[in-house]
Amino acid sequence: MIKKYSVNVIKETELQLSDYNEVFIYNDWTIIGQSMRDKGIFYNLIEDGYDYFTYYNKEMLLNSQENINLDLAHWGYSKYCKTIEVNNISKIKEDCRSGKFIELPRKQLIENLDSKKREMLFDIFNIPENKSEAKKILILTQPLLQDIAEECITNDEEQVKYYEEIIDSYSKEEYEIYLKIHPRDKVDYRDLKDKAKFLEKNVPIEIYEMLGGYYFEIGITHSSTGLDYLSCVNEKIFIKNLRS
Repeated sequence: MIKKYSVNVIKETELQLSDYNEVFIYNDWTIIGQSMRDKGIFYNLIEDGYDYFTYYNKEMLLNSQENINLDLAHWGYSKYCKTIEVNNISKIKEDCRSGKFIELPRKQLIENLDSKKREMLFDIFNIPENKSEAKKILILTQPLLQDIAEECITNDEEQVKYYEEIIDSYSKEEYEIYLKIHPRDKVDYRDLKDKAKFLEKNVPIEIYEMLGGYYFEIGITHSSTGLDYLSCVNEKIFIKNLRS
């Protein structure tokens, strides 16, 4: 199915992008972003998740370093970052990146998909329709260990336990519990397969809503801003609110 579309996968160790007119990346704090700045390659940054730049700003970047070289800085501060595509400019604090921001609301992009593009999504993702009439809960995992988001999580087992405790707290209430693993989350959750239904890791949850009719009474996340914008979730629970 997917072979009918042009998809090029570039390994981090094979970065040769100087021949392209425009380059778009999601996270410029990764080794790819660092390599592009080291080589002087200009790029465009796409917001990773919803409203990512409302809480990642210069104060966090500089931390205790007073003399950081902004040419090599991530989060769009580098001179090699040309534009930053965001969901909502009004929520972002003014700083030296202000002229780079371009507002492209994700909700609007999804609503404006024409029939041809929707058909392409069907072909690529082939999401099964959800016909279950049971009450459902959606749990969005995050790479908490990788992002050092919780001091109590220092290994994979503790991260699995963190989400297992959330699942167990609802297990007696006759909910179908769905686990949507974050694309960057490298932890193995197979020990939870008897407690939750797994949604495909690399398929956006918006695709499940759009193509498969997935709707949930409750959505739970540690701090993912993506939950804010899901119309397929009724009650939304944030364990930690990064924007408070």
